[in-house]
Parts: sequence; structure tokens; C-alpha cells
Amino acid sequence: MTACRFRLPLLGAALVLAAHVSAADPPADPLPKGAKARLGTPRMRDTSSWSGASLTPDGRYLVGYTPKGFAKFDVTTGDQVGLVGPKSGAGFVGGRVEITADGKRGLTVTYAGVNVWEAASGKPLAKIDRRLPYGDYGAAVSADGSVLAVGGSRDIQSKDKPVTAVVWDVEKNEKRAEVTVLQNESANVALSPDGKTLATWGGHYEPTPPKDGPDPAADPSKIIQFWDATTGKELARARSDGYGPPAVVFSPDGQTAAVGHTGGSIRLVDPKTGAEKRRLFGRGDQGPRLAFSPDGKILTTAGTDGTTQLWGTADGARLGVVESPAGQLSTGVRGVRFTAPDRAVAWATIGFTAVVWELPSGKLLSPLGGHVGGVRSVAFAAGGKEILSGGEDGLLLRWDAAAGKEVGEIRLRGPGGFGPSGRFAMGAVQIAADGKTAVADRGGQGVYDLATGLQVAAPLTGLNFDVRPYLCADARTLLLVPGIPFPPKPQPKALRVPVWDVSTGAKLVDIETPVADLLAAAVTPDRSKLITALTTRPADGKAEFVVAGWDLKTGKKLGEVVHPGGFGTVYLAPAPDNTSALVATPEGKLLAVDVVAGKVTKEIDTERLRLSAVPVFGPGGKQFVLGFGAGFGPATTATIRVYDWESGKPTGAFFHGHTAAATCLAFSPDGKTLATGGHDTTILLWDIEEK
Repeated sequence: MTACRFRLPLLGAALVLAAHVSAADPPADPLPKGAKARLGTPRMRDTSSWSGASLTPDGRYLVGYTPKGFAKFDVTTGDQVGLVGPKSGAGFVGGRVEITADGKRGLTVTYAGVNVWEAASGKPLAKIDRRLPYGDYGAAVSADGSVLAVGGSRDIQSKDKPVTAVVWDVEKNEKRAEVTVLQNESANVALSPDGKTLATWGGHYEPTPPKDGPDPAADPSKIIQFWDATTGKELARARSDGYGPPAVVFSPDGQTAAVGHTGGSIRLVDPKTGAEKRRLFGRGDQGPRLAFSPDGKILTTAGTDGTTQLWGTADGARLGVVESPAGQLSTGVRGVRFTAPDRAVAWATIGFTAVVWELPSGKLLSPLGGHVGGVRSVAFAAGGKEILSGGEDGLLLRWDAAAGKEVGEIRLRGPGGFGPSGRFAMGAVQIAADGKTAVADRGGQGVYDLATGLQVAAPLTGLNFDVRPYLCADARTLLLVPGIPFPPKPQPKALRVPVWDVSTGAKLVDIETPVADLLAAAVTPDRSKLITALTTRPADGKAEFVVAGWDLKTGKKLGEVVHPGGFGTVYLAPAPDNTSALVATPEGKLLAVDVVAGKVTKEIDTERLRLSAVPVFGPGGKQFVLGFGAGFGPATTATIRVYDWESGKPTGAFFHGHTAAATCLAFSPDGKTLATGGHDTTILLWDIEEK
């Protein structure tokens, strides 16, 4: 077996014309009614970031939580192919699901205990109610699911009660053994495949540590204990290195335990004696994930950057270094399963997306294309022939509007020495209305030139702590709002807010606002007026929500509208007439406001739906579009509706298609096509004329 290094090409130019690396093209996703194209894919996406999911023993499926139960997802297509275990996921919060090595049983592990069930029928077999430690090692099960090990956490109600771990006989649904561990905070567990040997380790706290620091040889947080899982007799002890909690996994025959941590070196120890058989010196951060091949001849270790290493256990030979085919990851490998003596499957998450690949080939198995996090902004470019999209994953992608295909990526490059080195910065990218610049959260929030991908300004960094900057969506108008001191310091009667043009460095005006928190600001299309939305902080506590218009040449307040105050999500969209704006208030109302006359001209009936995107006006200004998420939380079905600007009434055109809230909207230059981005990571194109 040879070393394998698989990475995306790094090109010097900012504009990368190659589309995402991908596995075999997945089946086309069905289009919702009225849509003419989908950019990206919802396959292998989960807005809860695959919380608690795991690979099946054959590596063909990911099992993850859904409101209807635990679903199997084919890793090569992303299709849901059925349910396993209990038919309801009720009570499964903040935990994980795991299928036994023989595939016949499963267990769900939460902070409050463990349930074991038959994979096929969901029939409950055992239940242990117990406080468990955080992480993936709170419980472990034998290969056939007949023996269960459960860790424990300190009982905050009983300070003197020691921390223990228990071994459970699943067939009899009764405790087989209980062991008292050295640690006083938590106990993690690992179990040999035959269920005969238990390993424990965990967190320890010394209220009065030695003056010279803890003795590494005696520090309980560094010690792994091995036990006879039938009698509870302690067999041996071993020590881990490095920082952070270790991880322990047994070889298939139970004669070796691999002890890893985030420092890099891996210890192979004899669980009967604690003697160290061999030490594997790996890359930094290798060790939080460990897996033996079925014959025990190969060990794989996984790092926090998504890289795995392969080792020969007999001689310690390095057999390969495999990088994630998606590039450097920030979340690390979530799991590894050997499916044959010389083949394993690894998986990780990027944003909302599960990424599965093969070891040692590095071959990508799962669909990967388009955005892997929610779409934050979308814009038409090149006269409407191309579409640009910016995501919460830090990507800025180019799409062929006619073909609906990804044609490249604009690599945004922050200042040297700042920001993550991986491709997925996981920071939002907001494209400006001119389609020439974008604001992105990488290397410090800054403005980027889309022709070169270079950061050209970082107006929100390097400021004093007593200033709260706000950069408008045009990526050039910057408000520097003074901080408000807390009582008993003297309270100002008003705030003087300077407004700058980031693109020229010119100070535009100073505006004077009430003592308030700025929630939103925007500039009219002709750049003659500034519109602000803020919530006041009066001494009597009766806050007000104030929308005001300002002359950008003189700083004069033009008009204002005052409503009962509050904090919440506020959306602000200036109208093409340069005197009005759509304003979504904190309490959920949508108002059309004349910011010159200072009056509400109409209230838009949204039928109790709450906005999830900034409204957008059509090119002629005669209609506008609203995007909604129907309910609370990110995992909702989106509604997009077209309204007549003059009347404020719906035109009858509405769309449903995103499986999560709509997050951004854009019209093509000719007004015939509407692009909508969603929290489901995709963009849908709609034919407005046909509606």
C-alpha cells in the first residue's frame, strides 16, 4: 500500500474555472413546480449538521436522526432509503446513533442514558438511565450487541459519590458489573469486540493542585484503566500523552488497545498488562478517531484537519497519508469504518453537508457540488448570462444561468497570515448590488474585488472598542456608531454618527440619532439618501423602533416613522423611487415607509409569515418579492411570493421549493427570471413571466 495525497488544485489566479471535485454525477434532483433550474444539490445536506449520525458497518449508509426516526442515507447518491430502529426520534436530543458491527442492533446515546434496540424492527432491548459525559465515548457496545458499556459523570447532587462506569448484559437487561474509576469528573468507555474487556478514562479536577503541577505519571486525567468486563476486576493501567482527552479502541481480537489523543503519537498497549507494545509517531492532531481493520493488521488514525494516516500494526510501518478529497476541513473526521481488510470509509461534515470518501484511495464517494452551507446572497452578472452566489460556507461560486451548471469559483483571498488555510472559510459572503464587490467574513470582515478575488478594504477591523461599525449592503457606505456607556456613567442625549464612503475614503456626512442600537441601514439606488432603522434606549425603558431618512449630502434628517420598540430581525429594502423603503419591524410587520414625508404609506399583509430574506424589487420597480420560512428554526419550507408595489397586494405569483427558509432573492436584468437562495444550500430559478 502506498501513500496517497489527494487535494484540490491550488491555482494562482483568483478565478478558478474548474467546478467542484465530485463523485459520479448524482441523479438529477426533481424540480419543484414552476422552477426552471436548480443550482447545487440538497443531497447529503442536513441543517443540523448531521448531529449524532454514524456510518453503517458496510460503509454504504449514513444513519441520521429525522423527526420520523433514524433514516439511512445512501452515501453515493444521498437518497434516503429507509428507516432503522425506533419509528420515532422522540427524546433523541444532543446524542448519537450507532449500529453494531454485525448490523443487527443499534443504540442511541444521549446525555441522559442509552437505549439498545433491534435495527430491523426497532424493538427495545435495554435502557440505562444515567448521566453521561459529553462526546462520542459515553457508551460502547460489543460486536454482536449483547454487552454494553456505559460511562458516567459526577453527580452534582452528591459530591462524595464516586464516578463509575457500568457493564450491562443486554440479553438480560441487567447490570453485569460496575467499576469505580480514578477520575472524579467523568468516565468514558471502550469495549473489546467480544465484550470481555472494558477500558475507562475521563476528566479529573484537583481543587488544590500541587505547587509544581500534576505528576504526569499519576495524573488521573492521563490514565486509562482496563477491567475484566464480567467481574469488574481491574486488569491494568496505561498512560496517554498530549493534551485533551484521549481516545481508545480495541483490536478485533481484543489483545491490543490503541490509545490516541490530539498530540499525534499513538500508543499500542496490552490491555491485560498495560505494557506498551509500540508507539506510532504520527502527524500533529492525529488520534481523536481510531479504527482497526477486520484482521487487525492495519490501524487508521484521523486528524482534526480531515487527514487520515494508515499504519501496519505488526511493524509500525506508515502505509499512507490520505487527505480529504474536499480539502482541509475545520471539523475533523467524524468517523471511520473498515469495510474490508484493505478498505475503509471515512466521513466528515462541512457546514450542512456530509462528505464521505474511501481509504486509502482518497476517492470521493458522496455528492459534493455547489454550496455546502446556506446561500447568503445571489446576483446576476454578465448581462444575466451568469449567476454569482455567496454562501455561509465562505464560497463565492459562478453559474451558467442558461445551463444551470456551476462553471467556476472566485477564490477570495484575505491578507496574508489571517484566516483559515482551507477552502471552506465558513464565513458568510454577501455580494453587493453592483455585482463587482462582496463583503466576506474571512481574515477579518472585509470588502473583496470580484475581478481579482483580493481583499481591498477591511473597514470593520482596527477600530476602537467604543465604536460599533455598520457596513451597508452596497459594500461602501460605512456608519461608525459610538458605543453607549452603561450606567452609572453619564448617558448621552444623542449620538453623532459619521458616515464614510469606503471606496473613496471620503467622509460623507454626520448624522445625529437618538441613543439607540442600529439594527439596519441602507442607501437608496441613486445614493442620495441614507435610511436607518434603530431601537432606542431611553432612560424610562420604553424603547421605540425608529425608521428615518437622511440626506447624504447635508446629513439632514428628512423624515421618520416611530413604532413601539423591541429587538429582533429587521429587513430594510430601499425602493427604486428613492424616497420609500420596505421595512420589516422587530415584531414582524412589513411596512412601506416614505422616508422623506415620514409616514407609513401601507402595511403589507404577509399572512402571518415572517420574512427570512431582504425584499427585492423588480427592475421596473412595479413589483417586489418576499421570501419566507414557514415556521421557526432553519429546517422549514420556504414560500416566495410576488407583490404589486402600488397596491401592496400579492399578484398571485408564489413559489414553493426550498426545503428550508429562503435567504436571498435577485431579479435578472430583464426581470423575467427570479433567483432565490435557500438555507438548504441551493439556488432555484423561476420564470416570472409564466406566473
